[in-house]
Amino acid sequence: MASERQRTPVPQVLRDPSYLKVCRSLFALRLLACSLTAALSPSESTGAAFLMLLTAIISGWAMLDDRFVRAYFRHPAIPGLDLLVIVLHLALDWPADLALLVLAVSAIILGLTLTPWLALPGLIMVLGAVVVLSSRSTDPWSTGGVLGVTAALVGSTGLGWTIRHAFVELQRSRDMIMAERVRLTAEAERARLAREMHDSLGKTVNGISLAASALQTAASKQPEQVVPIAREIENASRVAADESRTLLRALRRHQVDRPLAEQIGELARTYATSERQVRTTVDGIADLPPECAAEVVSIVAEALENVERHAEATSVDVWLRTEDDGLVLTVRDDGRGFDPRHAAAKERQGHFGLRGMRERAERLGGTVSITSTRGTGTTVEARWPTVDREVAT
Repeated sequence: MASERQRTPVPQVLRDPSYLKVCRSLFALRLLACSLTAALSPSESTGAAFLMLLTAIISGWAMLDDRFVRAYFRHPAIPGLDLLVIVLHLALDWPADLALLVLAVSAIILGLTLTPWLALPGLIMVLGAVVVLSSRSTDPWSTGGVLGVTAALVGSTGLGWTIRHAFVELQRSRDMIMAERVRLTAEAERARLAREMHDSLGKTVNGISLAASALQTAASKQPEQVVPIAREIENASRVAADESRTLLRALRRHQVDRPLAEQIGELARTYATSERQVRTTVDGIADLPPECAAEVVSIVAEALENVERHAEATSVDVWLRTEDDGLVLTVRDDGRGFDPRHAAAKERQGHFGLRGMRERAERLGGTVSITSTRGTGTTVEARWPTVDREVAT
């Protein structure tokens, strides 16, 4: 079981494809500015040319790789070093009018950083460099030129911050809507379970009570009826136990207000028996957004349900972890296994467990793969390339 550790939230806006597209577009614009600078205003300094090439490489990498964009905004050292490279270029090749275009686009990117406390020091560093360099130049700019550049850089940073703030507010609104949807879904599920308890389990328990009363009467007046009535009570008790277990599992699947590790652990315990051990591990994840957690827990439940019904397993492992900035869920058993090629035929016969898992994974942009051979067990693996989470540190 995962231990309780401090939780560090990851900015959800970095999961927004539209936000990442804006970021990549700005890096593409900066790459274009680097190319124009190199073509129209080549530097005589080898060091300045190297620094401009390094800026172009960073821009091209970010333009093509979402993972690098996320790393850029998560780790303050990366944008800090990026700005330092540009400032050093200006120091080696001042005044470089076209290079200021690269600096202006970088200021917008700086405003997009998800750590506002980084944007202000970065902006001060850039503005300080502009002022110092212009004052030391043999052909210093006029006061109006320096003020114009300063205003342009401040405005560019403000534009980036405004874009970032708009996306953060949009994500916050989406989260509120999704949380309310999950809450309403959970309430509807609880109401449904309450009706089932009244209509199904209640009637079964009432039947057991009536049979027990009849057993008392038969024991004194009709001894030959004791055994049939006792068998009826036994069967009804078994049905009641199965119905209770089903309702309990359904409740475990909809406790969205509980930590993820607790939800999975308690759900797994309902499938554990004296003959079957179920182990759970949650690595590096403190929690998921409610809608994601609900789907993950449901996939675990469906996989364990299949194990109970078909696998005849003695050991099951449930493992939720992160890999390459994505999420991976593995449910592995040592049961009798099956031929995956027959899965489609099973679905035509009304067995939709595997399809249900695939559909739930696809709702979050993920996939499910199933590996199984007869006699060696089954492994169900669900993967999501990017799922927002709170990480355990």
